[in-house]
Amino acid sequence: MRNLSKADVEMLQDAVKKAELATSGEIVPMVVAKSANYMGFHFFAGLLGLVLASIAGIFWQEQNPWWSLPNFVLWQVLGFAAGFLLSEVPALQRALISTKVFESETAKNAYANFLALGLGHLKDRNGVLIHVSVLERKIHILADEGIHDIVGNDFWNVQTNLIAKGLREHRSAEGLKASITHIGAKLAEHFPHHEGDQNHFGDKVRDKSLV
Repeated sequence: MRNLSKADVEMLQDAVKKAELATSGEIVPMVVAKSANYMGFHFFAGLLGLVLASIAGIFWQEQNPWWSLPNFVLWQVLGFAAGFLLSEVPALQRALISTKVFESETAKNAYANFLALGLGHLKDRNGVLIHVSVLERKIHILADEGIHDIVGNDFWNVQTNLIAKGLREHRSAEGLKASITHIGAKLAEHFPHHEGDQNHFGDKVRDKSLV
C-alpha cells in the first residue's frame, strides 16, 4: 500500500463529511504504519546474524592464524547489527512474521484506538472505526453494538474485502472511499441525522502511515 497523498486524504475527508451529513453515526478512518514494534523479531534476527557471524569468524580464524579475539568480537557485533537492521525491511517482516501474529497485533491496535478515540461513547452506540495497518496489510472495521447488532458480521466482511481489493489494486484511497460511502448509507438508514446532532470526531483521517 502506498502512503496516502494530500489529495487522497482530502478525498476521504470529503467522503466522511458527506456520509455523516445524513446520520448521527460517526465514521473514523485510520491508517497506521504498523500496529506493533515486533521487537522480539528484531532481536531474533540480530541473534541469528550474530550466530552466522560467529560461524564465519571461526572459519576465518582457521584460515588466518593472526585473527584475534577483538576481531572476532567485532565480527559478532557487526553480525548482530546487520541482522537487526535487515529485520527492519518490510518485505522480510511480512515473509517471516506469522500471519497469526500480524492478525493478533493489528486487532489489538485497532481495539486500543477505538477505545482511545471514545467511539464507544456515542449515545446511539453507532461509532465505526476503519483501521488499516500498512506493514501487516491488515484491515479491521470496529463498530459499536448499536449498528453492529443491526447489520451483522457479513456487512463488515464485505466492506473489509472492498478495502482489501483496493489495496491489492494499488487503489487504496478509492477502496476506502467506497467503504466509507457504504457504511455511511447504512448508518443513515438506521440512524438518520437529527437537528442538534454533533460531529464529535470531525471528518479527519487519522493518517499515521508516515510515522
